[in-house]
Order: sequence, then structure tokens, then C-alpha cells
Amino acid sequence: MIERTRSSVPAGVDGDTPAAQALGTRFAVGGYPTMVPFEADGIAATRLPGRAPPLRSALS
Repeated sequence: MIERTRSSVPAGVDGDTPAAQALGTRFAVGGYPTMVPFEADGIAATRLPGRAPPLRSALS
């Protein structure tokens, strides 16, 4: 994984800003956090949502 991501450039976006909302719409982000890796030509390769499904109650 380290070798494959060596040339990656991470960037964070504050999801509350108008610019981030526009990016979220542009790249079909359904929730935060979401990772969107891009190809070298700037095309989004996929979307990896970081949210997890709700935990089931321990009492159920």
C-alpha cells in the first residue's frame, strides 16, 4: 500500500464551506468523511465513504 500511494497528494476539505459543498456535489459525495482518489488525468477513480452503518444496540 505504501508503494502504491507514494505519489499520492492528500488534501482535506472543510465540508461546511460553500466551496466544499460544491465539490461534494460535483463528485457525488453522499456524506463525510469520504475519500475520492483521482486518476492522473483528474478523473475521480471511485468514492470511498468513511461512514459506517449504525451500530446495533448491545441490548437487542
